[in-house]
Amino acid sequence: MSLLSKPIKPFQSAAAKGSYIIKFKKGVSQEKADKFYSEITNQGGSVQEKQHDSSATAVLPESFAQQLNSTLQGGDHDIIEYIANFPALSHTSPRTQRGG
Repeated sequence: MSLLSKPIKPFQSAAAKGSYIIKFKKGVSQEKADKFYSEITNQGGSVQEKQHDSSATAVLPESFAQQLNSTLQGGDHDIIEYIANFPALSHTSPRTQRGG
């Protein structure tokens, strides 16, 4: 008899993720920002810090970040001004301590 009673699902968090700063366009409502935060979560990312309706830091799957960048390059995103990689927040980057 197997110890596993259910089949194992493929490990889904193996997708590459990175940390990003997301800057909203001026005048974006809190409601629209919140909807976008939900979209980040639905895409497998996580919002790290919210700055009211002006910006946020988030960990995004690389595929979602690329999709957002493509949309921005086409001038088609209605609430995002820009998205920038922010490696200092990356959960995969080793942190070094400096002794004194």
